[in-house]
Amino acid sequence: MITQTPPLPLDYCMLRCKFGTAIEIGTYYGGWTRYLANSFENVVTFQTMQQHRLNDFAWTQHDHAGVQRVWADRMREQLPVQYQGPYDFNFLVDNIKDMDNVTCLLTNSPPRMPWYLRYDLCVIDITRSPDENLRQYMFWRDYANQDGILLIGIHCPADYDGWTITEEQFLSQITEPWHFVPDVIGRWICVNL
Repeated sequence: MITQTPPLPLDYCMLRCKFGTAIEIGTYYGGWTRYLANSFENVVTFQTMQQHRLNDFAWTQHDHAGVQRVWADRMREQLPVQYQGPYDFNFLVDNIKDMDNVTCLLTNSPPRMPWYLRYDLCVIDITRSPDENLRQYMFWRDYANQDGILLIGIHCPADYDGWTITEEQFLSQITEPWHFVPDVIGRWICVNL
């Protein structure tokens, strides 16, 4: 399983939800997709095709200060050498093609088409932008089944990012009960819908 982050936030939320439908926003190469597919009846995963939004291994190994990113070391161990460069959709296809209960949408989230599918768990892991996390939350909160869970990666915005809202302002906009997922790598919030 190829993952940038161990699936501990998923484990935490999966102990608290039904196993009908999962939606994953930001599949990367399908590691968490496979993990979800092993437990859920249906998984719908979104992967953007916008080049500037793809996690391109070649240019995301260091942060803006030149510090080696922890996930880059992890990915270097997992990715075959031929995929340690620009994002390659062929590798995504190879990793998910045998999963009969997975639908992969190559588009941005929120989707532009009318959306009707409801979920038991929705995982959003695409940005450190509080602005974008708020936009995703505002859309996906309306598609949860009763007792659904929305899991959002909150990836430490930096001062140089220049977002229009702060992380605190984003969190203050969440109207349902939420909490930080304990004891995991990174920062994740679990919103109970």
